Amino acid sequence: MTTGRVRVAPLMALLPLLRERAIDAAGVLAAFGYDVAFFDEPDNTLPFDVAARLLEHCAEVTRCDHFGLLVGQRGGLSVLGPVGFLMQSSPDVRSALVALGRYLHIHDRGAVIGLAERGGFAALSYTVMQAAGSGRGQVLDTALAIGFNLMRALCGSGWLPSEVQIAHRAPADRAPFRRFFGATVRFDADQSALLFPSHWLDRPIASADPLLHRMMEQRIRQLQTLGAEQLVDQLRRLLVAWVTEPSLSLERVAAQIGMNPRTLNRRLAVEGASFAQLRDEARREAACGLLRDTDTPAAEIANLLCYADAAAFSRAFKRWTGTAPAAWRTAARGTKRAARARRQ
Repeated sequence: MTTGRVRVAPLMALLPLLRERAIDAAGVLAAFGYDVAFFDEPDNTLPFDVAARLLEHCAEVTRCDHFGLLVGQRGGLSVLGPVGFLMQSSPDVRSALVALGRYLHIHDRGAVIGLAERGGFAALSYTVMQAAGSGRGQVLDTALAIGFNLMRALCGSGWLPSEVQIAHRAPADRAPFRRFFGATVRFDADQSALLFPSHWLDRPIASADPLLHRMMEQRIRQLQTLGAEQLVDQLRRLLVAWVTEPSLSLERVAAQIGMNPRTLNRRLAVEGASFAQLRDEARREAACGLLRDTDTPAAEIANLLCYADAAAFSRAFKRWTGTAPAAWRTAARGTKRAARARRQ
């Protein structure tokens, strides 16, 4: 799978944060092949994995484990460009979040947004599509902080999450997270999400504007035409968002994109792929991310990814990587520590 790209806009706070800490921002960016001017233009894009590694490097040079959180705190609807304007002109919060999930790929092709409701609560989740590489934890912190700001912009200052779930290990100091979110923050979660009472989804948005909404929809259609996705890429985003769903089937996915299952299979074959292959790929990425970034036991990961038991998951994982889940986790952590030592 090739890496997605992300607009520079949500990372623009990175430069002032470095400068506030007397860090040479130009030198940091030069190490990744960019100059400061590149980050002056919000519509410039860079590979998602480069953005992740850049955030992690900034956390290391500033000795600030929550650097990604600080970057996200300075982002809101405006960093999403046309998608942000579409959201703020939507009639209600539900419509705005559905639009975010549908069109995130215009802004960020490395992750997907999910919106689920259960038991009177809603979960707005952000899932990185590629588990490999470093910096995923910093990206999740950035995205959740931006998500918090989005919800406050749409709902008003009375909105607060009931719980924040973050799919990476807890940092040494959790206080910055508790202070910013004003809620229980649970690390080592199986997803990264903001949980809140679902009645907020039906709240009208004060800035709703039908004319602006139509204009933004037209602009987004233009952007989609310019950067049209292949069917395989569209399905990858859906499968990443639904990878933990027990009912993840060809029929359900085909219905979601308005296509007959046989037609979907035929179209995928033309692009050299199959539904089973893409579902397997989504499970592999999810499993690698949870093994590397959390302490979730392999048996729980097996259950989360809808395997019959831990043995079935272990067999699948060995087929993907050539090694057992426990051995892969140990090696991945060692690789991460070695990379950090080289940068220092």
